[in-house]
Amino acid sequence: MEQEPLIWTIKGNLPISSLQYRHQWTDNNNETTLVEEYLLGDEIVKRNVHVMLKQGATSQMEAGGVN
Repeated sequence: MEQEPLIWTIKGNLPISSLQYRHQWTDNNNETTLVEEYLLGDEIVKRNVHVMLKQGATSQMEAGGVN
């Protein structure tokens, strides 16, 4: 017997099929960002943000970008 996959949210474990999924990519000179959101009706119940920096912190410090 196969069980439906669940995903952990602010409402507890919910069947992933009951949620709407949306995502957005942002890419600029400093970073690439992926935002993933899972919605139950109009409410965001899970949000993941993944950021990949294109320059390391040490290179920003050398350029005076970190205060």
